[in-house]
Formats: sequence, structure tokens, C-alpha cells
Amino acid sequence: MTKILKFDAPEIRVQLPGTMTDEELQAIFDDHRDLQIEQEPDGTLVFMSPVTNLSGDAEAEVIIQLGIYAREAGGRVYSPSTGFRLPDGSLRSPDASYLKPNKVARFTEVDLRSFIAEVPDFVVEIRSKSDSLKNLRSKMQNTWMANGVPLGWLIELKNQKVTVYEQGQEPVVHEGFERTLDGGAVLPDFSFDLRLLLR
Repeated sequence: MTKILKFDAPEIRVQLPGTMTDEELQAIFDDHRDLQIEQEPDGTLVFMSPVTNLSGDAEAEVIIQLGIYAREAGGRVYSPSTGFRLPDGSLRSPDASYLKPNKVARFTEVDLRSFIAEVPDFVVEIRSKSDSLKNLRSKMQNTWMANGVPLGWLIELKNQKVTVYEQGQEPVVHEGFERTLDGGAVLPDFSFDLRLLLR
């Protein structure tokens, strides 16, 4: 397949004609493996550049801690390259995500080789240097929360802030990384020491 763009901006949006199957989308993704690609509900593809050192390190740290939790609690943890097909039709890839055991148990062999057609139980978005805070806040509220994600964290490394989003509640902002956050009722016994993000 011919490459459809030259990447020269932090984020590029491409409106494709007509609708595409997940298989056709996968072919585009395979041709642009150096980029993260998401799809809006209207079909628009959003191409994003790779993250920098600090953001990549933070993503890995969150995934490590979630992985340790999943070893005990069950469920699965996913990397930023995993696509979730959400109820609004969009295809999204959070920086880190977790699915509870009951959702994982429903997966068939076909499901394991497809985008995940389940709403994550927990998502983390980490603001990188090129990310618009306004866009990330909108993504947390109008994509993740609107599609039924129970719990989400928006982490701002530069400002050392974490905004916690929970269904049915107003977002809560935590200032400073000299603290530990917990998973509340959504992820019982999960805690994350934000000092792990200090560099």
C-alpha cells in the first residue's frame, strides 16, 4: 500500500473517503508503524508522532506498575499501540490501559487478533511535549468517559499534575508528584507512587 502522508507536524488529521474495514485500517497502520494512529467517530484518521524520552519512560512506568497489579488481580494491561474500538465508532489507543478479568474471559481466538471491542476499565493519558492540554482534556471527558470508561488519569509531567476522571463525578486535580494515587473502587488495592515519574 502507498504511504498516504509525509509526517511534518505533531498531529495530522486525514479524512478518508467512504468507510473502511478494520482490515483495511490495519493495512494503513502497518504501513506507518512509526506513528500512533487513532480514528475519530466520523472516520477521520489522526496520525501522531512518537513520544519523547520522558513521556515514553512515564508510559513504561505506568504499564509496569499496572502489570504487577494484573499479575495478582487478573485482567490484562495494554500498551499505547493497542487499539480499542469504542461504542461511538472511534478507534483509540490510550498510553496505558487495563481490562478486568471478566472482559478478558470473553475473548475468542478471533478477538485476540482484532482491535479490542471492549471499553477499558482504566485508562491513562500522559501529556507529551506536543500534546494540547485542551485536546487531552476533551479526549478524557468526551471520548473515554463518554464511552463508559470507569476511571482515567491524565498525567502532566511538566506541571506535575494528575487529573482523575471517574464516572458520575467531577474531575479531581492532584498537584505535585510527592504522593501516591490509588485505583479506588475500580481497581481495588492498586496504588501508584507518582514519585516514580520524577526525573
